[in-house]
Amino acid sequence: MNMMSAVQIAKIDPVAALIQSLTSGPDAEGAASIARYFVDSELADFCWSARQREAWIGEYQSLDGDVETLDRIVIFSVFDGRFHVGIAPVDGDGCVHDLRQHRSFASFWDADEAFERLRQ
Repeated sequence: MNMMSAVQIAKIDPVAALIQSLTSGPDAEGAASIARYFVDSELADFCWSARQREAWIGEYQSLDGDVETLDRIVIFSVFDGRFHVGIAPVDGDGCVHDLRQHRSFASFWDADEAFERLRQ
């Protein structure tokens, strides 16, 4: 039997690594739901970190005068066993602020088509 360490799993799929480490305790079911909640709430950061392609599509102008100008970047990510596409407002330091028009796909080809549509 081939056992993989948490570090090896984290390199392959960070969500699986997070869930595995949280579900090794006595309250595995509760920990798995907490892990899923955490991933869903931080989805923009996870997808930004896991992006494989990106395309700048313009500036994001906030209606709030206090917010700096952000870049709008279409991203294509592979994360949590799925392909993700969306528009990420990103600041000058490369920090993502949100993930707009996010869609997730089981098929690479469907995700690729969605990525190309958002680029236009």
